[in-house]
Amino acid sequence: MYKSTRPLFVFTTVLLAAPSVAHAGNETGNVAFDLSLGFGGAKELMIREPAMCEGNARAKVHWNKNLDRVRIKLELEGIPYEPSFCFEFDPSTPYNEYPMCVEDGMWQMWLSTRFFTRTSVWYYDSVSGDLIANEHDLVAGPPPGSIPIELPAIQLMCMGEIQPNPNSLRANVHLDFAYEQMLDGNGTPGSIAGILPFNLFDENSFYVYYTTAILPMEEAQSWEHTLTDLEAGGGFSIATSVEPKVKPPSLLTHDQLMIGWGGSYPPGFIEPLPSELFDDPDCGTEQIDVPFPGGELPS
Repeated sequence: MYKSTRPLFVFTTVLLAAPSVAHAGNETGNVAFDLSLGFGGAKELMIREPAMCEGNARAKVHWNKNLDRVRIKLELEGIPYEPSFCFEFDPSTPYNEYPMCVEDGMWQMWLSTRFFTRTSVWYYDSVSGDLIANEHDLVAGPPPGSIPIELPAIQLMCMGEIQPNPNSLRANVHLDFAYEQMLDGNGTPGSIAGILPFNLFDENSFYVYYTTAILPMEEAQSWEHTLTDLEAGGGFSIATSVEPKVKPPSLLTHDQLMIGWGGSYPPGFIEPLPSELFDDPDCGTEQIDVPFPGGELPS
């Protein structure tokens, strides 16, 4: 259950049951939820190694406005050490490029907030209808005559390298964000992602787009936005991915589409992929080639 000191909720931790003057007016709370395998989308490599299938993963999120801190604790059991994987087919698009293989890589954690509760502007060619780019990726501004379209978007941020103990394959990780200005491991507001048509005239061209430019600081989100979304019936997600130890510029702001454990709060806000999409429904690393609902994948 979501616990908060807001009037709509009761925070049941004994320490805060009768808040002192120092706690009065503070925004503090915590949630915990399990992470699962198969938590991803189209063209992503779903990492489900035997040790992971036998292990487990859990996330704990605690926030304290007065301390200006959002702390995420990950407990991972069965996480491969310095993993190496290759895509079965190239998931790159004209807007996002992904290395085909990762050798002796690292794990990163991704926090996705503002789950389609914020917007961003994408520009399209007024004649062909082709997607040009997101507003933040157009350094010189949009081309003359292009069409701006404001669409729902997600905000996501990654945090540093995660490696398990090579003998036990366990990792217990603490990752901190500032409450008022949430920044990723590079000190930037992260990336904006949207699921949108790559061509305005093709209803089957929907796919995911991640911004690759460094976002301006005014795009940094506050955890207050996430709490507001939760009260309105929204949620947030946490996921893990395999990344090159030295990430190329094309991946600095977002993930490699090699996905391990993931989960959402509230539980069930985002569900894992159905087991029937996998060749082996129980375990096995596979790249999933399925369209987004109602459409084909853009080539």
